[in-house]
Amino acid sequence: MDDWKPPGGVHGFASLQWAHKAALEGGVVAGSLVVVLVLAVAFSLVGRVEYGGLSQRVLLWISCAVVCWPICHALGAVILYLLRSRPPAVIAWAAACGTFFFTLFCTAVAYTAYGLFYPARPVPILAMYVNVTLLTVVASAVLHFVVCQIAAMRHGLVKEGAPPEADAAEPVVSTAAGPVGDQASWFFERVPSGLGRDIVCLRVSGHYLEVVTAEGSCLVLLPLSDAVKALRDLGMQVHRSHWVAHRHVLGMVRRGHRTLLQVTGEREVPVSRSRVAEVRQAMRRYGT
Repeated sequence: MDDWKPPGGVHGFASLQWAHKAALEGGVVAGSLVVVLVLAVAFSLVGRVEYGGLSQRVLLWISCAVVCWPICHALGAVILYLLRSRPPAVIAWAAACGTFFFTLFCTAVAYTAYGLFYPARPVPILAMYVNVTLLTVVASAVLHFVVCQIAAMRHGLVKEGAPPEADAAEPVVSTAAGPVGDQASWFFERVPSGLGRDIVCLRVSGHYLEVVTAEGSCLVLLPLSDAVKALRDLGMQVHRSHWVAHRHVLGMVRRGHRTLLQVTGEREVPVSRSRVAEVRQAMRRYGT
């Protein structure tokens, strides 16, 4: 589900896990192109004067930027998307490595273009690589900063705009919402300790299981059926791909032919038709 929202309070490097959502938005893509073109023009202004006139240098670097930008931007967004479930430090490291890898392609383009513009004035390829790397790193840093800020503003407000978690959970507190028993210890050994043990919901994601807690989310290699058995009365399976904790269920809504559960964090979890009656009964039992 591409519209799956993280729990609120996303900030710092953690926003990298949600930056892929902003990287391909129209405004961000257009802004990225503008930044690259501005940097290309600025770079041409400090070029060596004896290597042609200003207009020729501007045309050279803008041509290189127009050729390189679409591929670099797209691959950068792909890296953010593919690693979205990884720890923020891993995403940051991969993004940095990707940026320096892109410079190889950009250097090849710039070196070729330079040879076309100045066939009689060869330039050392190492010097070209250093210059292109400087431009690429600055452009990449600006892009990643912007998408991280967008992610932090959007998902950081989810928690601020919603009722406090303790208040939201109050109507559905049950004995099942207490401390997790030993039967689930092996399950939580697979969940990073920083995410805590307050499970909100689970969702099947390919061969993995997305575990969403009140503190964040992660992917674990585990069948949903095994997780359901481990968590027992803490919640219920509402769909072949979804499980929710009783204490985090806020209500049930209908949207067209779909039945959805509203849970903590402004999420909506689908309910299978065959499970609607069972879910309604469980909600009455736990006071939802």
